[in-house]
Amino acid sequence: MLADLHTHTTCSDGLLTPRELVLHARQKGIKVVAVTDHETSKGGLLAAACSPRDMLVVPGMEYSLCSEAHILVLGVQEQLVLQYRPLLEFLEWCKEQQYFTVLAHPFGKYAFMKFSATDSKEVLKLVDAVEVANGTAGPLCAYRTLLWATNLPKNKAWTAGSDAHVAAALGTAGLWLKELPRNFDELLDVLKKKEFSVKINKNPAAPFIFTSSSILQRMMRRPKAER
Repeated sequence: MLADLHTHTTCSDGLLTPRELVLHARQKGIKVVAVTDHETSKGGLLAAACSPRDMLVVPGMEYSLCSEAHILVLGVQEQLVLQYRPLLEFLEWCKEQQYFTVLAHPFGKYAFMKFSATDSKEVLKLVDAVEVANGTAGPLCAYRTLLWATNLPKNKAWTAGSDAHVAAALGTAGLWLKELPRNFDELLDVLKKKEFSVKINKNPAAPFIFTSSSILQRMMRRPKAER
C-alpha cells in the first residue's frame, strides 16, 4: 500500500480542501497521507478529523521560511502557525516538542541544485529523517538523493511524498508499505527500519521504483575506494 508523506491543501497553497485531499487520496489507493501545509497544522488536523478507518492521516506542517532548507514536521496534534526562526533554532524547538522532522527535497527540485543545509552536519544531526523522493523533482534528482541518503547514518529515517498541491499529483512519489500502520508510532517504526520500497513516478511513461534494502545492500557491497 502507498504512503504519501508530503501534501498540501487550501490551508496553504494547495487547491484541495483537507476533506477533498483525503477523498482523492483514498480513491487513488493511498492508505497513509501526511498533510504538510506551509507554516500551519490546520489542514492536517482537519484532514485527520475526517479520515476513514482504512486510512492513516498524519497531521503535519512544512517550514519553508528560510533559504537553507524546507523542513517537514510530522505528528503535530495541536493547531500551530509557524513564524520565522533561524533553521537550527527551529530544529532545536522541534526536538523540545518531540516532533518528527524531515529534511524535505534536500537537492531541491532540479537535477543540479541543492539546499545548503544538505551539507550541514548540524542540520543532519538534528533532523530525524530525509525525504529521498519528491513528486515535483525528476527521477534523476530522486536517484541522486537516494545515493546521498545511503551514506547517512543508518538511524536516519527516510520518507517520500508527492508534494502534491492538486489531485493529479497525489501519489506521484511515496513509499510502498507492507501493511497499514495502526497509528503514527507504528509508521515511525517502519520509517526508521526502512521497511518499504520507494516510489518515484514523475513521468507517467517511465515509472521508477527503488527498493531501499536492495540499494543499501548494493552500496554496501561496493569497495570503499569506489564510493
